[in-house]
Amino acid sequence: MNREYHRCYSPSLERDMELLVFGHAGARVLVFPTSMGRFFQWEDTGMIAALGDQLEQGDIQIFCVDSIDGESWYAKWRPPAERAWRQTQYNNYIVNEVLPFSKQLNANPYLITTGTSFGAYHTMSISIIPATSSRMSKTRHGWRRCGT
Repeated sequence: MNREYHRCYSPSLERDMELLVFGHAGARVLVFPTSMGRFFQWEDTGMIAALGDQLEQGDIQIFCVDSIDGESWYAKWRPPAERAWRQTQYNNYIVNEVLPFSKQLNANPYLITTGTSFGAYHTMSISIIPATSSRMSKTRHGWRRCGT
């Protein structure tokens, strides 16, 4: 199975960010880790292995992104406005950097976002941004239709 590690400087976040890509084709699946989780969480917990057949067959291609929860909502020492601003920067990173990167690797028009725990929050917050073109998201509570 195709596995790619990427580490790139993010202008939106003004720091390096890491992500993993699994598979070679199919619907693009953007995976957010749980609260304070890391980009390798799905691989470590066996989720990638569980989806091995779909990845090998080219049904899906998974993009596991890192979080900055410790710099945004979980940074309790920061005032709420600063935490919200950092989250906005993260959303900009996803929309303006990760999604174009995923389209560069895979032109498939379908985008699925998923995550559990705080990853479900990221899934929904990204899914309601019109520029993401994400119309369906999967949270631990089930599939949600987003937009029209």
